Amino acid sequence: MKGLKIFTACTLGVLTGLFIGSWLTGLIIGGLVAGLAIKALWRKAPRVTKKQIAAVKYLIFESQDGSNLAKQILALLLDKSEGLTKQVYITLQQDREGYTADEIQKAAVTMGGMTSSTCSTHLDEIMDILDTKFEFSIHYGSYEGKTFSSNGIFPGYEGHPLNAPLRYTFWLAEKSYGHAGGEIEIPVSRKELDEIDLTKPGLYPNLECHALKVG
Repeated sequence: MKGLKIFTACTLGVLTGLFIGSWLTGLIIGGLVAGLAIKALWRKAPRVTKKQIAAVKYLIFESQDGSNLAKQILALLLDKSEGLTKQVYITLQQDREGYTADEIQKAAVTMGGMTSSTCSTHLDEIMDILDTKFEFSIHYGSYEGKTFSSNGIFPGYEGHPLNAPLRYTFWLAEKSYGHAGGEIEIPVSRKELDEIDLTKPGLYPNLECHALKVG
């Protein structure tokens, strides 16, 4: 895709040069356009450091808005993104990974609170500070193959089943709700999420175990 964009830019540059001058002018303009295109398309995104990731985890773990499960999901998404270089998502379904419908519902609702401007965590703004396109999002439903389905979100209404298992998908990606494409599913279990210690974000390794209080 990047190669096609560069080829297109070069071609347009050459044609522009021919229109206003000669082959030589076209080649010069094409070369300049190609150089600018390569620089723009291959420009690396600002590198997010391990300490910055740990700082985001610290603020998540200290949040008064999120449930413990919501915080653990967010922490695992951050870890699996490998420094915000991979787009990832987690789906939890009632009684499948070891969680009840109430636990999953609470995680979803409270994660929504963590991203809301009316609550105190302001997770979206925290991500903005990192100068990254990555953002957290959540929606009822799960993937069926490559298609996302929210079937059952309104039980009994317009064909939605009455007894569909409750499920939510949590993303960390460049666009909300998996619209960027290319996100990687992270299979999880209750055991794996329970092992995420909310007293250890990694920001202050020598002090945090004593400084944090998790309710």
